[in-house]
Amino acid sequence: MPLTRVILMAAKRPEDLLLPLQQTTAFERMSMFPERRFAKKIRPGSWRDEDFVTALVDEIALSLATSPDFFFGRDARDANAGRSEFGPYHPQPFAPTLNLRSMTRLKNLSLLLLASAIPAVLSSQAPAAKPGYPVPPRSLGETEEIALAMTAAPEEISAKADVYVLRGTEFVKARAGTNGCSCMVGRDSHEGSRYPICFDQEATRTTLLREIKQASLRAKGTSEEDIDRIVAEAYKSGELRMPSKPAMAYMMSPQQVLFSSPLARGVRVGAWYPHLMLMMPDVAPEQLGLAEQSKVDIIQIHREGDHHAELIVKVPAWSDGKPAVRPPSAGKND
Repeated sequence: MPLTRVILMAAKRPEDLLLPLQQTTAFERMSMFPERRFAKKIRPGSWRDEDFVTALVDEIALSLATSPDFFFGRDARDANAGRSEFGPYHPQPFAPTLNLRSMTRLKNLSLLLLASAIPAVLSSQAPAAKPGYPVPPRSLGETEEIALAMTAAPEEISAKADVYVLRGTEFVKARAGTNGCSCMVGRDSHEGSRYPICFDQEATRTTLLREIKQASLRAKGTSEEDIDRIVAEAYKSGELRMPSKPAMAYMMSPQQVLFSSPLARGVRVGAWYPHLMLMMPDVAPEQLGLAEQSKVDIIQIHREGDHHAELIVKVPAWSDGKPAVRPPSAGKND
């Protein structure tokens, strides 16, 4: 009998092993699993599918090889950060040389993680405070903040955009542009988070204001739960507005430091992929023709079926024109 099935049968409630994954967002799953086969919402009965569980174990093993900070913290990546051509915000990918024997060990370890560690790591219940969270965002210094914000989009766009910077606990316009677009460095409450982002004209009129409000509240030490409530009330009162026509944001900075979630459970992803975010209220995978366990990884949906849903579209190059290189596959040296 396959070891995956033995572990699942040994569990008192085997469906509980996947419950934490069911409670994650698509973006979190995209961040955790290099092959992106689990971006679709995981169903309660998935644990009964031997092929699904086997594929999940393989994904966890590959994550251990290419993203060890998800399981072991960020130290392994930070050891290489100083050599990055993109500067201190862009750690080098951690890609050890693997052979068949080491991959087998990783798979065995991943099985144990599936049965024990993952529920603890990903549990959506209120976790204990961890080092580096929550850390209220602070200014990087105006010159550095403007420069970093402008890396979010190609120069043709960002050079003529308004730029907002954090002063104290509020965002202010530090530079006026001429094309109706805008750029800023968003943050969550994880230490070191940096989300350079530029907005097109419609997103500047709408989504930018939400991003500024969220980041300002974090700078004041407001909890994520309270931020969600305050933002929801702002939409209800009309203070914030949804886009009335197509709207888009650029997240193409090679210096982005992303986390998989703004909550305490979020893990450091670093510079993920250059991508665009299209605001598509209520969009669901079925609308786009995506299969339940889609293997399409160039597009993903953040907050699928939600009124604030966004379509994430990967692009092949960073804002500076350098190609986005996918982390080496763990299986290449087998």
